[in-house]
Amino acid sequence: MSTGSGYIKSLDGARAASMILIMTFHANIAHVPWISVQLFFVLSGYLITGILWREKSKSDSLAFKFKKFWVRRSFRIFPLYYGFLLLIALAYLLFHFPSYFKEYFPYAVSYTLNFKLAFFTTGNPIFHHLWTLSIE
Repeated sequence: MSTGSGYIKSLDGARAASMILIMTFHANIAHVPWISVQLFFVLSGYLITGILWREKSKSDSLAFKFKKFWVRRSFRIFPLYYGFLLLIALAYLLFHFPSYFKEYFPYAVSYTLNFKLAFFTTGNPIFHHLWTLSIE
């Protein structure tokens, strides 16, 4: 059911199911990655479009609307993204794991890992999931 803010509570369950399917794929429990990734992107697209649609009716300039949107997205995604990279960097410094850290780190820190994975390699277990954030 939708509230006045546009929030649809039942989508939380669909997002949770999508994340569980993705995690079971990466843990080699289930092999249904296309379903989970497609569901995740459809939900993200729907939610982002809803945010942009609500902003459309406001009297602010288009530049201000886009700036506000990107600042909010950055504050939502970047802390967790770069926190994850910091943990992996610490693991590499302390334990020299993962061995491929130096190869992937420049792409991961510049938020361009999707290009590395698309054109140069098939990926690896630790960085592979970050391509979706680069696309989004």
